[in-house]
Amino acid sequence: MIHRISLATDFTEEGAPAFRAALSLAVVCRARLDILHVGDSSERSEWQNFPHVRETLEAWQLLAPGSRQEDVQSLLGVGISKVEIHGGAPALGIADFVAKHTPDILVAASHGRTGRPWWHGGSVAMEAMRRAAVPALLFGPSSREAVDPRGALRLQTALMPVAETPKPRGSLMKIHELLDRLAPDVHVLHVETAGNSAASVRSMYPQAVCVTGEVVPSILEASEKLQVDFIAMPTARNKGLIGVLLGSTTEKVLHAATCPVLALPG
Repeated sequence: MIHRISLATDFTEEGAPAFRAALSLAVVCRARLDILHVGDSSERSEWQNFPHVRETLEAWQLLAPGSRQEDVQSLLGVGISKVEIHGGAPALGIADFVAKHTPDILVAASHGRTGRPWWHGGSVAMEAMRRAAVPALLFGPSSREAVDPRGALRLQTALMPVAETPKPRGSLMKIHELLDRLAPDVHVLHVETAGNSAASVRSMYPQAVCVTGEVVPSILEASEKLQVDFIAMPTARNKGLIGVLLGSTTEKVLHAATCPVLALPG
């Protein structure tokens, strides 16, 4: 069950799908939503240019037109807070907030005005994120929306690639724990490569579909064939979420996937 969500955004249009997904998820779970504005301290605050929470909820017909700020909490059970994160290393501020407040999930777009992922923030931020070990719902440059025009969240089907490393134990349980209100249907996939046997994976996941080929193209092909709503990627906790994403299978999948990616620290 999700009780607290952190959304990292730089107020670009590319980040709007992540905002809508985070807000819809907060409504489904009646959760607190912390909106972390990632920006440059020399820039004027851009909150007024960002999609407003109440306006979005009114467009989804979840609040009546002209609703009050307190209606978001009293009628929908969603608490909203806005946090400014400035400085030369915004990932440090995000990681520090996540480490201190331990949300159940982090939501973000992997691209913005710089064209570089917001988590490029140095070893201190990587260490803070490693300690927090928070699952992250990430929207790559090719990802489609996860929310329909009426505000309904589309995270009902998933593809979870599994391998011997990182160990996938607990990942399937974590998906159902996080998204219990949505009861997602998870398809398990194992990609066999040279020297990588599927025997141990089959013992843990008898329902897994096993294919042979290159890992990333196989994951992407399966996600398109099944038309899943998201791809769940188990990651190695000892490297930290940021360390695993950079230059990893997860990062490559995120860059090309047409659906969001849920990174799950092991």
